[in-house]
Amino acid sequence: MSAVNSPEKQCQIIPAQYKIDAVTAPVGSCPWAIIQVYLGNKLHRSDWDAPGEHMRLTSPSTDNTPAYIEKSDKHGLWFPWQPTPEDLMACDWHLVTSNSKPQPTDCMLSFNLTVGTGAFSSKDQTWGYLADTEFEPAGEHLGPFGILDDFQSKTVIKTFSLLVWDGLNQKIFIRVSSDNTQDGYQKLVDLFKQDLLLTVGGTAYSLGSSIDSHLYGKHEYEFIGEYGNDDAKKLGSLLQQQNAIYSRPYCFNWK
Repeated sequence: MSAVNSPEKQCQIIPAQYKIDAVTAPVGSCPWAIIQVYLGNKLHRSDWDAPGEHMRLTSPSTDNTPAYIEKSDKHGLWFPWQPTPEDLMACDWHLVTSNSKPQPTDCMLSFNLTVGTGAFSSKDQTWGYLADTEFEPAGEHLGPFGILDDFQSKTVIKTFSLLVWDGLNQKIFIRVSSDNTQDGYQKLVDLFKQDLLLTVGGTAYSLGSSIDSHLYGKHEYEFIGEYGNDDAKKLGSLLQQQNAIYSRPYCFNWK
């Protein structure tokens, strides 16, 4: 960690301290925008593709990494915000509101994903998200890796524990569970019989349908779907290329 970013030189982000100052900073100015970010709001400039393109304060980290302001591009890719001289002098800053642009509301299931990677061996590399540790019969284990947050589901799926591109098998694997009952499991089977359209950062991947794979790592009443068509391979390529410090939105629809 550089001296510039050392904890003792970081502002303590206590929102209540900025509420009075927010009145004195001209609305729309960069100082006003920074204060709004400190208060937990999301901000964009008038020529940004909001709400997809905006900036926000990162969540507190468990590894003592200082908070920082991050910005997303129109594809949902996050990176540390580096203001331009124009950003600092601009007075066209706005709060992200529901009126900025309609948010996608047609996702049956959605979350943000920061890709991680793991391997059973040098020939068996995977990219994506694994919530726990998986074991193979030989005693090798994999995971956990990746970060999944802002999980929302309008389906029977209650827990999403795996989404990876398996480089050895050239397939996308998804592992989910419902309410740990036979009835809940059957509903998962029925759901995955339908064609899955997975949209990542505005790009749609038509993965098709899947039966339960019954692979290693599977627990009772869990369902593991596998996909190996051309779109699955394209998604696999994206997962391999996605930088591990950036997050992207994932939107699932079954039809």
